[in-house]
Amino acid sequence: MDAEYRQGKNGEIIWTFPQKVIYALAYAFVFVVFHIFMPTRVIGNREQLKKGPCLYYSNHISLLDPFLTHFLVMPRRVFILAKTELFKNRALQYLIHALGAISVDRGNSDLGAMKAVLDLLNKGQAVSIYPEGTRVRNPDLSLGEFQQGVAMIAHRSGVPVIPVYFDHGNRYRIGKRIKVKIGDPIDLSAYQGRKIRREDLENITNLMVSALNDLRNSKD
Repeated sequence: MDAEYRQGKNGEIIWTFPQKVIYALAYAFVFVVFHIFMPTRVIGNREQLKKGPCLYYSNHISLLDPFLTHFLVMPRRVFILAKTELFKNRALQYLIHALGAISVDRGNSDLGAMKAVLDLLNKGQAVSIYPEGTRVRNPDLSLGEFQQGVAMIAHRSGVPVIPVYFDHGNRYRIGKRIKVKIGDPIDLSAYQGRKIRREDLENITNLMVSALNDLRNSKD
């Protein structure tokens, strides 16, 4: 796990005072934005994201998506995979670490990031990922290709894997209402307890894509 995340004797995350202040300010910002300026309606079982270990994944269109991700589970903290380029600036690195960012090299198989995610899930944390790996703004709002490694994390985690669709069009606009659709956990029981194969990972990826598309196409 990234060195900036100090751990207690029982593996719990210990946040420094500056990190707590940054998170409190982010909490206030997110609360105001998604309650007043862009009223957000959450459809589905939000409570399943607020307790116990869980891995939830969503579409990614805007730089504001991570704030919406935090909004779903606040006051609980959530850890989010973020591209390694964001960690090159020391000030920005400290800021996003305080908000639970985990560095991931999108162009390669980043085993360190995978280990960090699995470690957090084993400790009962919530982790959010954007499986497309980057912002995707297709005119028809269709999903981009899911990155390698996403299915492996879903399989190895052994925790609920929950699809979440951000229904906000191709951009956020002040005054525009947003819908967040939360689906049921994906059933991966057929792949547990045995050696995973390439075709199994492809099937898991297809299940994840299908679940997110079902939310995208739902009329709620």
